[in-house]
Amino acid sequence: MFDNLKNPYILDGAFGSNLIAAGMPSGACVEQWILNNPDAYKKIVCSYVAAGSMAVYAPTMNANRTALRAYGLENEVVRLNKELAALTKSCVPDGILVGGDVSQSGLFIPPFGDTAFEEIVSIYSEQIEALKEAEVDFIAAETLCNLSDARAAVIASGKAGLPVIVTLTVNADGRTMWGTSPLAALIILEDMGVSAFGLNCSDGPANMKPVIQKLAEYNTVPLIVKPNASLPSDTLPADEFAKQIAELIDCGASIAGGCCGTTGEHIEKMVSQIKNKKVKSLNIRKNKILANERKVFFDEETEKIILNTNEDLEDFIENCNTKSGPIKIIANNNEILKKALGAYQGNADGSFR
Repeated sequence: MFDNLKNPYILDGAFGSNLIAAGMPSGACVEQWILNNPDAYKKIVCSYVAAGSMAVYAPTMNANRTALRAYGLENEVVRLNKELAALTKSCVPDGILVGGDVSQSGLFIPPFGDTAFEEIVSIYSEQIEALKEAEVDFIAAETLCNLSDARAAVIASGKAGLPVIVTLTVNADGRTMWGTSPLAALIILEDMGVSAFGLNCSDGPANMKPVIQKLAEYNTVPLIVKPNASLPSDTLPADEFAKQIAELIDCGASIAGGCCGTTGEHIEKMVSQIKNKKVKSLNIRKNKILANERKVFFDEETEKIILNTNEDLEDFIENCNTKSGPIKIIANNNEILKKALGAYQGNADGSFR
């Protein structure tokens, strides 16, 4: 999708903070409010297109059945996603891509929760299939904090035949609030076929710099930066925001936009700073690297996991989160192998015999 980028690719900026400024009340269902007030939303989209955005996200971030349940709209997933994507497509000229926005499921697999991974995939699939019917160009899975959501979104996008980009949000320590390592997530999601990977939201562009520098040593897909301008202590002026985005491009990012607190002015200034920059070439990886949610394994010996029966599979699924090192799964049945690799929240060597 973003093959052979020579110059930075420009995404859009914030919607939530701008909708609040346009009159959206606190606690409203954002998706339904937009459909009831389309002109306010269209104005924001047009500001980003005029500023130079090459792709715009449809405002479907929380239009999944778990998030919509808070408003009694859990049965309106298909309608809301289709109508919001159609509204966005009606605002943009030919050549501007529209991404279907998905975010956190709000659910957790064991041991942090009691939701089966297959159920989380199902939640994303329901939303993404609706977005596919609405003819979005790609899926943007953003503001994610754990690998199970990221993997589920990528799997669901693959089933729908749509390219997917993934961005995590990280704390000051460079990890997500659930401890996910961005480098580990990059390695795992690249293996799964993600089209681009990076960071959004977080604590502003300066905080992303060391993470992007590390990712740029290994990435085989383009890196995304879509940071906040609204910081705990202040709001970054558009000129300073653009300057810091330019520094992130120099560090290895090649796709850029804005998150909370950004406006059309932020995107316009960003475009003027980076549009003529050359982006770094992607890395070429000769050997597979293994990782789990928290760690990348470079030289460690793999643990062999042998699965001969469905009982072996069930035991592995129940306990795979305890594996602290790299693993190789060996199964005598291809279906067992497939289910084991799907349940493991990392990437593993695997073979059947």
